[in-house]
Amino acid sequence: MAYEWCIPVKRPIVYADHIKLHGEGIHHLAFSVNDMDKVLNDYESLGYKNSMGGTWGEKGKPGSGRYEYIELEKAGGVTMELLWNYPSP
Repeated sequence: MAYEWCIPVKRPIVYADHIKLHGEGIHHLAFSVNDMDKVLNDYESLGYKNSMGGTWGEKGKPGSGRYEYIELEKAGGVTMELLWNYPSP
């Protein structure tokens, strides 16, 4: 299990919004997915919104990938982070 300490330095950012609403504590849990677009569409069709996303590394290279945050307020309040990695050759 990995832990990330997310400290908002610049605003606006989802971490600062979360602290303002809920105080300090768990912001998100991360899960790896095989098909990011399908999973995003599935959650959006259930009424959940994507609050933030981006990429890391060099596009198409192993070790690089994409992340998206899904807001689960109506299902308990913890944000879900989806992680997708470019496949190894």
